[in-house]
Amino acid sequence: MAAKKIVVYGIPNCDTVKKARVWLEEHDVPFEFHDFKKAGVSTALLQDWLKDVTLDELINRRGTTWRGPDTHLHGRRDHVDDP
Repeated sequence: MAAKKIVVYGIPNCDTVKKARVWLEEHDVPFEFHDFKKAGVSTALLQDWLKDVTLDELINRRGTTWRGPDTHLHGRRDHVDDP
């Protein structure tokens, strides 16, 4: 049985993401980092995640990215399946 590949999704300046990456590296756990700001995220992947958690749980509204000046996406929270 092949080992599952670990993918850490996030933005590099997030403190929680930084801590997770450091822990994985310190414990020699191989992982791939997916930078949302550079690579984005597909609608299909979002829909898959939303099978397990609510949209409110998935979106981090506490971070500076959400609270920052680029708030034009806030009103789109109910439109996850838009292309």
